[in-house]
Amino acid sequence: MALYNYLLLVTFVSFIVLLEAHDQSGFFSIDCGLPDGSRYTDEITDINYISDVGFVETGTSHSIDTEFQTSSLQSQFNNLRSFPQGKRNCYHVQPQQGKGSKHLIRTRFMYGNYDGQHKTPEFDLYLGVNLWDSVILDNETTIITKEIIHTLGSDHVQVCLVDKGRGTPFMSVLELRLLKNDMYETPHDKLTLIARRDVGSISNISVRYKDDAYDRLWTPRQFENFTTLNTSLAIDQSGNNNLQPPLIVMRTANAPRKAIQYINMLLEPKDPKGKFYIYMHFAEIVKLQRNDTREFTILVNNEPMEPTVFSPRFLFTDTISNKNPVNGSRIEISIRPTNRSTLQPIINAIEVYQVNESLQSPTHQLDVEAIMKIKAMYRVKKDWQGDPCVPRDYSWEGLNCENPPRIASLNLSSSGLSGLIDPAFCNLTSIQKLDLSNNSLKGNVLDCFAYLPSLTELNLEGNQLTGLLPPKLLERSSTGSLKLRCARPLKSLGYFEESNTKRATI
Repeated sequence: MALYNYLLLVTFVSFIVLLEAHDQSGFFSIDCGLPDGSRYTDEITDINYISDVGFVETGTSHSIDTEFQTSSLQSQFNNLRSFPQGKRNCYHVQPQQGKGSKHLIRTRFMYGNYDGQHKTPEFDLYLGVNLWDSVILDNETTIITKEIIHTLGSDHVQVCLVDKGRGTPFMSVLELRLLKNDMYETPHDKLTLIARRDVGSISNISVRYKDDAYDRLWTPRQFENFTTLNTSLAIDQSGNNNLQPPLIVMRTANAPRKAIQYINMLLEPKDPKGKFYIYMHFAEIVKLQRNDTREFTILVNNEPMEPTVFSPRFLFTDTISNKNPVNGSRIEISIRPTNRSTLQPIINAIEVYQVNESLQSPTHQLDVEAIMKIKAMYRVKKDWQGDPCVPRDYSWEGLNCENPPRIASLNLSSSGLSGLIDPAFCNLTSIQKLDLSNNSLKGNVLDCFAYLPSLTELNLEGNQLTGLLPPKLLERSSTGSLKLRCARPLKSLGYFEESNTKRATI
């Protein structure tokens, strides 16, 4: 009777998890290249996808070659968006949860010979101002997936593709999945996925939503010459496990055959200086006999992980991870039975993440807000994508920046600007040189220009400005602290000294 009540409780817990898995409120699922206004529900995953129009300003939509549009191919890969223009092109997503929220961000790529060139490109992927990874496709049907867990430092996410001169960048899918803030807790704001394995899987299909409420992709992995264990019983994920690996993943495991007592896993990082976090998931799925014991220790590069002795609980999920990151050219994970253990060790699933260091800081937020308003107000037709200043190699056309990243000069000469001078220019509080010449700007010159402390050059020539120049601006010009260029020679404005209440006419 007690066992029946226990199984009933586990089933109830599983039902709650299943209900939570149907909630897509924390999902952004973008099918790149899908026509404007289009949306659909994927027949396999039941995930709702929308067009990328509104999340990206550039690029062109394409369908892959009909040769590769097979019934087995997921709908998201039938089309894509390519970026033949500009060095850097970016998607901009603003999750409702905003700054401080944690998200799994996933990008996916399949070339599919969309351009008829039979030549796969190679390009870089950036998250904000920092390199995320490189995208290298082996052939036309290769599907590349990149994942990163990111705690937002602002209210938006920018995912950028950078042209390396090795073919046109493109993207097939962009997905964001809201995570709980206590998941994958480390001192770092970005963790790049290296591997996520469903160990002992009896299927060759990856597990994701709906089985995984957070739509993580679990790749099946069978260790060679290992025994596969599985159960149809539910696994309790309540208690201290906040990562909640899917039930279907935890229902299978690998164990060594009797002749092989250890589970040894090897990771050979591309970057030996990289820092790695390892999450191993365990659940006992075999009802042990009275005299049986399954107990083991876990070593990473011969250093024991805590707890130093571990015994998986029957039908309960436990996760063991390293509190401090490990590094090296070879990372060896060894799961070894203790002397008192009568059974081989097991493992149900494993995840490995690399710390993605924030090597560069983004442009000051006040400058970003100001320049974005200017961009929108005047519909600036320049290669303005991503962060205005960073990385320096991809800073916006017409901008020069100082370090730490602030906009020091802005050249919008002959840029087709029209209308009034927007006050957003005066929010560039570190600007030293501003050139708005040869446009169609009208109205008055703003008083606030005179109060920009670093401004030394202001060029307003070749516009249709009217009214009076602000006295403070004339004062700075006459003292030499500001080089002012307007429609007439500066000397025609020179009766400012007669009265500081007068203004000179342009």
